[in-house]
Amino acid sequence: MIWKDPIEWDWNVQQNAHTYTLHLDLQCAVHYPYDKLPIEWTETDPLGNKVSHEMDIIIRNADGTFNGDKALDYLNFDIDLSTSHQYQQFGTYHYTLAQKIGPHMEAPYMVEFEITAKENQ
Repeated sequence: MIWKDPIEWDWNVQQNAHTYTLHLDLQCAVHYPYDKLPIEWTETDPLGNKVSHEMDIIIRNADGTFNGDKALDYLNFDIDLSTSHQYQQFGTYHYTLAQKIGPHMEAPYMVEFEITAKENQ
């Protein structure tokens, strides 16, 4: 898969007594051509307020070795986007996850994404 366009989804939040861990599982092929994958995730709350976060996922270390868990020709990454995320109100939150390699560029050899929110207790 070639990741070019942002991924978007909605979560309907009905509880906010505890914080949440927002987690991204990412799998890419070892043929990914760059040392890192810069990403940005944006949350829009039910009132329309937006908050964006940027981070770099290190695919290949400075010495050329792969970061992440390697399985055959794939690399698996377990990434905590936020370990104590607080939802201020109930309602539908809109999310966007985008690669930020550069204008008119793509992130090749992406295999799968899984994004979860787990309540901390």
